Amino acid sequence: SSVRSGAERRLFGVIRQAPHSNQWICLHSLALARHETKRRGEIDFLLLTPIGLFVLEVKGGRVRRESGVWTYIDRYGVAHQRAESPFDQASSAMFALERDLKKQFPDSPIANAFLGYGVVLPDVKFDAVGADIDSGLVYDSRDRQRPFTSYVQRLARSTRDRQPASRH
Repeated sequence: SSVRSGAERRLFGVIRQAPHSNQWICLHSLALARHETKRRGEIDFLLLTPIGLFVLEVKGGRVRRESGVWTYIDRYGVAHQRAESPFDQASSAMFALERDLKKQFPDSPIANAFLGYGVVLPDVKFDAVGADIDSGLVYDSRDRQRPFTSYVQRLARSTRDRQPASRH
C-alpha cells in the first residue's frame, strides 16, 4: 500500500543519513522464493553492515496489539488486522534468508553471517509487552531523535543476547 511504501521511503532516508551508513548496503523489498509458511515471502529491508545482516519489518501508521490481534491503522483511519505479529514476519523471513544463504553459498563466509531482525514502527511509541515482544528489537518514534546507527548497534546486542552461547 502507499502508506507502507511512504513509511519505507521515509525510513530509507533515515538510514541513508545515519553515520557510517556509507559502509552499509540497504536492499529494499527483497523477495524470498522459499519461505516456510508463505508461497512467497518478502523482506521490507535487508541491511548489510560490518556487524551483521539485519532483516527489518516496517509498519507505518498506528500499531497496536490487543488479545493477540495486531491492528495497523493507516493514515486514512482504516484498520487492518492480522494475527501474525511483525516480529514473527521478520524472524520467519530471517530464517528463510539464512536457509537460502547456506544453500546457495555453502562455502562462503556469508553462509555463516551474523543475522538478526528488527521491527520498525516509526510513527508510534510502542510499549506493548508480551512473551513474543523483545523491545530491544524495536525502533519506534522515540528512536527518531537518535541516529539509526545506534538502533543497528542495539539490534546487534539484542540479537547476540538472545542466541545460545554456541552461536556467539
